Amino acid sequence: MVQGKLAVGLDVHLASASWNLACAYARLKDRDASVAWLQRAVRAGGYGPSDLRDDPDFASIIEDHRIAVFLASGVLSRTEEDVIVQLDRDRTEVGVPVVLSIALVQLNRAPLSVSTAQLALGRDVGLRRFDVTSRRETFSRGEAGGREYVQRTVHFELVPLASGPHVLGPFEITGEDGVHWTSPVMLFVEGEAEGTTTQESLDFFGFPSVQDEAVIRELVGDRLRLWEVGGPPEWSAEPPRALRFRLSTLEGELSLPPPIDGARRSAFLRRSTEGFSWVVDQSAEQ
Repeated sequence: MVQGKLAVGLDVHLASASWNLACAYARLKDRDASVAWLQRAVRAGGYGPSDLRDDPDFASIIEDHRIAVFLASGVLSRTEEDVIVQLDRDRTEVGVPVVLSIALVQLNRAPLSVSTAQLALGRDVGLRRFDVTSRRETFSRGEAGGREYVQRTVHFELVPLASGPHVLGPFEITGEDGVHWTSPVMLFVEGEAEGTTTQESLDFFGFPSVQDEAVIRELVGDRLRLWEVGGPPEWSAEPPRALRFRLSTLEGELSLPPPIDGARRSAFLRRSTEGFSWVVDQSAEQ
């Protein structure tokens, strides 16, 4: 355990050291410490549910609801309500987009319980040198170990407008168990500056998607547009600015109508058993 902690201290991305520490704490039957190190190993890359399932060192924690949810969904939470944040890469250039993902996991919920959460993206000053061009949120509910879990994940496409090291976050998320803060993430950007954004537009991308629903009521009303998961119909005219629809599944890549030129896109996707899904294209001047 001492060797493992020294190794992680030298290189926080050394997944094998975090994995070995998770194994050691599991053998000591310290579930919380084991899950914490296991989460670091999974986030560093190279390990997944099948690795845990096949490793006898984790026998003492395999019945933990956090592990059951990890085996079922691939997302590992340290606590019953946890937030996880990551970038799809840590280096890019001015004008080349990156994806910032924030996940809220809620465990040990009663069947069909209400899941509430709130994120105001515009409060983070680190985003002032980025253009947030799209938001894609998924909401899913599942069962593992006799209890329900809820996972809400939102992906933001960020276009950097200035070079340098940028710190994004920590982001504040209010859940049912109180206020949570994500870990800050670092992004290194190269190139020449192109400008700055205004904070007024960023709350459009937070959750819950109250502004989405207001735009949809204005543009769509009570009408409902449907398409199959395999892809939308061919649009004979200009693509609609807003759609409401139902999805039977969240599995696989969903094909949405092409975005309107120059518009920011916001999408909220969930199974039909949870309610409507929607997609909204909103231009900067609207």
